[in-house]
Amino acid sequence: MIYVVLYIWLWLCGILLLGKSSDKRKRVFLFLFFTGCALVMGLRSYEVGIDTHNYYSGFYRISDMTFTEILKLNHDIGFSLIEKLFSLVADNYYFFQVVMSMTYCYGMAYFIYYISSKYLYGELFPLCFIFLGLGMYLYAFNVFRQMFAAMLAVNAWSFLDRGKHVKAAVLFVFACTIHISGIVFALAYMLYFFSRKHKWMAYVLPIGLILIYFNFEPIINQAVSIGIFEQYRKYLDDSFRLAGEGIVFVWAIIVLLAVLIIYNKETAANEKMLSVFSIIYVLFMVLGSKMAYLDRISFYFLPFALFTFIRFRQLLKLSKQYNAISIIYNVILCIGFSMFYFRSISGSDLIYSFFFNN
Repeated sequence: MIYVVLYIWLWLCGILLLGKSSDKRKRVFLFLFFTGCALVMGLRSYEVGIDTHNYYSGFYRISDMTFTEILKLNHDIGFSLIEKLFSLVADNYYFFQVVMSMTYCYGMAYFIYYISSKYLYGELFPLCFIFLGLGMYLYAFNVFRQMFAAMLAVNAWSFLDRGKHVKAAVLFVFACTIHISGIVFALAYMLYFFSRKHKWMAYVLPIGLILIYFNFEPIINQAVSIGIFEQYRKYLDDSFRLAGEGIVFVWAIIVLLAVLIIYNKETAANEKMLSVFSIIYVLFMVLGSKMAYLDRISFYFLPFALFTFIRFRQLLKLSKQYNAISIIYNVILCIGFSMFYFRSISGSDLIYSFFFNN
């Protein structure tokens, strides 16, 4: 029921605040909607979400450790240090969960506001449906550390996009301390940097990504045969089953739209690279069916799918029926991702209960 309330809240915020074009109204809309998202995420019981119980027990384990012991941990030191600092203020996991959920949701709101303002002419409403339906919200109920690291990484990219290199570097390093997988987003920074000087890269990369997909197995088998990588061979036998046909269809649509954007002569170089990031998201989601945990890498590129869906629709302005096409396209987006959202919340791991009802 609470998920339905959140969905209705999105509609109410949109109807009440986005009827007129005003930057202040847009910021209020994002604040109110993402506050609702944060409260639903933060006030949940440790029984909601596959890994929430592990975070619950891990928090109290870290709270009993000294800072010296935490610094000797070999992974995710940043997240553990945050847990320790919170435990000194209030040794209560749910206080930690609420604050971290608010930080995550407001961080995603900040990123969405940035790409909307700079690249998407201020459009917000359909972006929030994609946020709910494509997994950026509900994934955080299960793999919070990686989604939190992804939020930091994409915001680091937004600072890089504005030329604020120091802030970008600090956020990126912070993301890597939250979850070591954050280091893969260095690939995005390198691609983005080089593509600004070598515009041909955006045209070549989709072809390269397709070649990686079709040659993945021989490449990875050769890699795990090397001594230092042999320990990862077990992950080849522990892959997940490919998702249902619905989401696979959405992945295909993302790739198609991204390619059309990349090879459109009106698309700016920066926008082409954002579309490449969307293809990278799909690539690693699919490769996760071949090797365990590769799908987790896709989380760092998932937010750029927001851009791809809306930017493609804006390219339709070349049509004389732009307004009608625009409305139909947005309706399809909202309905489609609403369906994915409701299908996702029907899972047994997301049956909701508040922490104070335990």
